[in-house]
Amino acid sequence: MLPPPIETVYAGPPVPPAPLKVGEAPAADLAAAEADARRFLMQVFGFLVGALAISALFAAYIDQYRESLASPLASQIIYLLIGGLLIVAGLISHKIEKMPASVAIATLIAYSGIQGALLGFAYRAAYSESLAPVYLGIAAVFAAMCLYGWRADVDLTTVRSFLIGCGLAFVVAIGMRTVAALSLVAEITIFIVSVLMLALAGYHREFLRDLPGSFDDDRGRRKAAAVGALQIYLDLIVIVIVIIQFRWLTSAVEDDRSRELEKFKP
Repeated sequence: MLPPPIETVYAGPPVPPAPLKVGEAPAADLAAAEADARRFLMQVFGFLVGALAISALFAAYIDQYRESLASPLASQIIYLLIGGLLIVAGLISHKIEKMPASVAIATLIAYSGIQGALLGFAYRAAYSESLAPVYLGIAAVFAAMCLYGWRADVDLTTVRSFLIGCGLAFVVAIGMRTVAALSLVAEITIFIVSVLMLALAGYHREFLRDLPGSFDDDRGRRKAAAVGALQIYLDLIVIVIVIIQFRWLTSAVEDDRSRELEKFKP
């Protein structure tokens, strides 16, 4: 029969902990990183609120010159400028990550103002009303989302946040129509643009979350937030142009139908 094993107490140096596997991190570090990402996304939404407010200001300013800009030549120039703005948006999207922080913020401010003025004119030409309240309504939606993200401490780009944002967009659209006496078209525009911008934020989720670590000289994350907001805001022009084109398309169809009916009149 074998002798029983002799138990000994290890008295050597302490055994070091097992190394972390690749991609593994302490739970506390992961929680801190996730909380930091949530705070950064609120910062991006805050930049969007500011950009929308600037666009509203310039859209309201261009309304003062609606009569002088109503000439055919001025209208053609405005529409050419809108086409040029689309090209500029494409160029900015390719250079946006290489901009210094001050340039990125200045670009966001300048682009917001120019977009508000040009789209404000085109929207008034299509619907005979100002685009400024629409911008303010969308800004209210994103401000409410910032407040929700801060109070609930949640990621603003998740599906749940998107659904809550859709509900807020509906409430704000109804409220803006009641308070500011907006038309049904403006109410629908606030809702549609808000929902699509929230969807764009969700689509760029991984891009936005990776931005804070992309710039070594951005301690306050101002550049990263400006870049993230500008990336979403560049797509806004396409959304509003589609809404404006829908009005012109329906007007063309109605005119064509009227001419057809005139042919059959005795």
